[in-house]
Amino acid sequence: MKGRFTDLTGRKCGHWSVLSRASTKWRAAVWLCRCVCGIERTVGGAILDKGLSKSCGCMAKGRETKVGRVYNRWTVLSKAKSKIKSKSKTKFSMWLCRCECGVQRIVMGTSLEGGHTKSCGCLKVEQMRQRIGAKNPRWKGGIKITHDGYVKIRNMDYPGAKFPNMTAEHIIVMARSLNRPMWPGETVHHKNGVRSDNRLENLELWSSNHPAGQRVLDKVAWAKQLLQNYEPTALVAKAQEFTVFTLTEYANRPQAVEVA
Repeated sequence: MKGRFTDLTGRKCGHWSVLSRASTKWRAAVWLCRCVCGIERTVGGAILDKGLSKSCGCMAKGRETKVGRVYNRWTVLSKAKSKIKSKSKTKFSMWLCRCECGVQRIVMGTSLEGGHTKSCGCLKVEQMRQRIGAKNPRWKGGIKITHDGYVKIRNMDYPGAKFPNMTAEHIIVMARSLNRPMWPGETVHHKNGVRSDNRLENLELWSSNHPAGQRVLDKVAWAKQLLQNYEPTALVAKAQEFTVFTLTEYANRPQAVEVA
């Protein structure tokens, strides 16, 4: 007849949570337990009843578990593998944490306690966004005069603008008048030579694009592309004129005389 034993499944013994019975060892029940730090281990039933084991060891030497604690935006999920420095052989406790934004990362325990890490980086991004533009105490209207006299303004909508989104004002004025962004090889010329005068009537669109070689085929292809970009109707008109000329020339061609 099997010996009687008390079912400990679901019971909490210190920091142990009993999951299920594992086996029998030396006529004593052994139970599979999970510590609050996440480690699972088999523990004897008598040891659990008498309170001889309260954790996996994470509570040793007065060290308390951090599982479930919240440090700024971090929530500690479980204990991770300790990190040992190769030179000093110092052992650091590591913890698996989840940020409020959902990112999970292994963080050093001393960094959590000391407040050296507060989030996965999302907190710093939010703080930077709160100080961009007019929210910054050093805001000067988003206008900058370069050393060569051009005016740059902060524009969030212009295509290709990068942080801090400063684009030359004459580029934006010309792009808005064309209703498209500037193409490669295009430049904007100031008629009166004053680079800060960005009125539309003072701006002129120039194209510095040119073929790479001097072959006739290269120049013809470049000329066709130039007309296609800036005056596509010229290609159609030229094609129609060429067609009319060809038909007229064909009608007026000399007739062949048959020799008897």
